[in-house]
Amino acid sequence: MAEDSVYDVLCERLGHPNSARLKSVLEKLLPGDEALIAAMLPKEAGEIATELGITENDVSEKIKWLYMKGAVVSATKGNFFPRGVHQIRNASAASPKTDDILMPELADLWEEFFQAEWYSSLVHGAEKRYEATGKPGSRVTPAWLALEGKDDISPAEDVKAWIEKAEKIAVSLCPCRRQSKGRCDHMVDTCVQFNKAAEYVVAREAGHYLSKEEAWEHYKKMEEDGLIHLSGYDANFVSQCNCCTDCCQSFYPLISFGKLKEGMQKSR
Repeated sequence: MAEDSVYDVLCERLGHPNSARLKSVLEKLLPGDEALIAAMLPKEAGEIATELGITENDVSEKIKWLYMKGAVVSATKGNFFPRGVHQIRNASAASPKTDDILMPELADLWEEFFQAEWYSSLVHGAEKRYEATGKPGSRVTPAWLALEGKDDISPAEDVKAWIEKAEKIAVSLCPCRRQSKGRCDHMVDTCVQFNKAAEYVVAREAGHYLSKEEAWEHYKKMEEDGLIHLSGYDANFVSQCNCCTDCCQSFYPLISFGKLKEGMQKSR
């Protein structure tokens, strides 16, 4: 695969063929043969090395680096290029590991792509889902401090119950507020992961573990800062955004396009 065409291949895999803006993002994130290696996954390092004419050790080290940058997902079945924009943006923009070599340029490139292309496609997807199911794709979970003292809180609405249930909890930086750079002044260490997702961000050195007591104190700080708990409908979700309406990749475009009802369920 020629290096000058590999970025087009990766853009197509991410669902945005012929996107010059996304191509610029990937050129920054995956320079040189890093893009070729990412495109050849999930082939084994030895097979990739043979095809590219470099050593297996070099390929393995670059795959590890791509993993740390958030450009490769490592699973029990091997290493893979991310399945969509959401996955690769969140991982790459949240990691402080690459600040010195990628930021702020990478954040600017992501912002340009989001504003010109991705936000509109996200809203369109939310509209289609709402038309098909009558239900928004995400929901707001109430601030626990607003419920304190109330009886019979559903476990799906109870932040404290999530914390108590989790075996591992970690927190990482918010990619949305890092990308938007200054649209608001809310706290940034607000993406919370549970269990395997917590292990993932810690392994990539993109976040750190919290004890249950630390997690609860952190949730209180986020609520006092005015952030909104954003969840899906699966009671076993593995991560939670704590969002603002100025930067969040869910709230911001839905509000901008006047489609909040179609994409976001109010707190119950």
